[in-house]
Amino acid sequence: MQFGGFERLDLVNFPGLLAATVFVEGCNFRCPYCHNAALVERHGDKIDEEEVLAYLDERKRMVKGVVVTGGEPTIHKDTLGFIVKVRNMGFKVKLDTNGNNPAMLEQLLDDGLLDYVAMDIKTSAQNYPLVTGRDATNVAKSVEILKQCPVPYEFRTTCVKGLIQPSDFLLIGKWIAGARKYVLQPFNPEHTLDPAFHSYSTYSGEELELIAQRMREFVPDTTTR
Repeated sequence: MQFGGFERLDLVNFPGLLAATVFVEGCNFRCPYCHNAALVERHGDKIDEEEVLAYLDERKRMVKGVVVTGGEPTIHKDTLGFIVKVRNMGFKVKLDTNGNNPAMLEQLLDDGLLDYVAMDIKTSAQNYPLVTGRDATNVAKSVEILKQCPVPYEFRTTCVKGLIQPSDFLLIGKWIAGARKYVLQPFNPEHTLDPAFHSYSTYSGEELELIAQRMREFVPDTTTR
């Protein structure tokens, strides 16, 4: 398996753990504001799986977790095998996903291969075709899988002003009501998949906090990042 990037020491993306992060190329969504355009279009660096595993083997005493992100990891069957190898080496695994492959997500959870899941909620369910190019049928299945699983997880939304409307957040809240955690994260207008989104903005910190207050009616543990 090849990756489009490899961050050897990550202090942010795996809650509570010093981790390494691998970036999987390719994605089955086409969110115009995506800031990982090089990964989506497979223009990233080429990092061999063997290089990643060799590094992890050397750093076992320091690195405790591995974040598998993208792109979208679940579009590749090889992702399952890679995660098995990493777990067999003794590392905890966090998966970042768009939720469009509920079958793989469920298998990974049922097999005890994941220690944390971060799943994107791009927008309200009915607006998924507008934002991603696909409907939300599979994403809805993944939402229910996570809401019923014992593994720590979070749903998260990138807050693009002008694309994700305040009314969308209300619908998202009703959709994921009862979830364990929900994160609102700012939009980064640099390096977007669609260059037109360089001129879009994120919600301000004050605006995000107001949205978070409303969302806490549905998900009490709602935070901004």
